[in-house]
Amino acid sequence: MTNRAAPLLLPEHVAWINAGVSGIVASRSATSQPSIARALALSMRPDGRKLTALLRPDQSRELLSDLQAGRPMAIVLSQPSTNRTLQLKASRARVRSATAYEQAAQSAYVAAMQREIGSLGYPPEFVAALLHVAQPQELVAVEIAPEQAFDQTPGPRAGSPLRALEGST
Repeated sequence: MTNRAAPLLLPEHVAWINAGVSGIVASRSATSQPSIARALALSMRPDGRKLTALLRPDQSRELLSDLQAGRPMAIVLSQPSTNRTLQLKASRARVRSATAYEQAAQSAYVAAMQREIGSLGYPPEFVAALLHVAQPQELVAVEIAPEQAFDQTPGPRAGSPLRALEGST
């Protein structure tokens, strides 16, 4: 069954995500033990209905196992220079091999994050080491259709559902 309801994210959110933000993907085991991994690239479809995060399997074994078992997941998206933060949640994620296009886009993501984190005084080499992928063909894609979205930017609106914020910015 396809969800035809309006997407949770506005075009401004999609543009913000696709411009290059930091992403941390999380889930939990059957015994509620957390599993997390840093996304090495992110992309949101223009309609805001699907987000793809690229992960290195060797850095995210537990997380990938939890997601493949059908556990719920969340991803925190943050812009380091402003602390603007969103959290997206989904009841499940699809884990698959990254496409050649996604593999190639990983270097553009690194460049965007080098600019973003560079604005805080960190050298490009820091980000390159943090997001290094020696073998792009080994990346896996975690694809989600967000079911819930929250503003997590520090301040009075932290934790508020995005829908509740529309028209109040």
